[in-house]
Amino acid sequence: TEKNPDNFFLYSDNDYIILKEKIRGEFDVGASSTKTIPHGLSYIPFVIGFAKIASNRWVQLLGDSSSFDVYLEVNSYNIVLGNRTASAVKFKYYIYYDQQVQ
Repeated sequence: TEKNPDNFFLYSDNDYIILKEKIRGEFDVGASSTKTIPHGLSYIPFVIGFAKIASNRWVQLLGDSSSFDVYLEVNSYNIVLGNRTASAVKFKYYIYYDQQVQ
């Protein structure tokens, strides 16, 4: 029912709805740690995550990005940001109302 295109990440010219963002956030996850974020939906939502792996270098997280020792997991209740490095890593995430295509 939302009609304001400013409330959408992406929108089309006619109905404005492509992806509807639920929430976004940013966290520092400590060395060898995880951060669990409940999304409050009863299904696995579409999620985009990023991790800052160098001064000005961000990587997009699509599942396990083990080559950088950081990862993002999504299930029916939570998203989990994981850090397997020896120092804290900054993460950004975007949770959408859209259901993850499986």
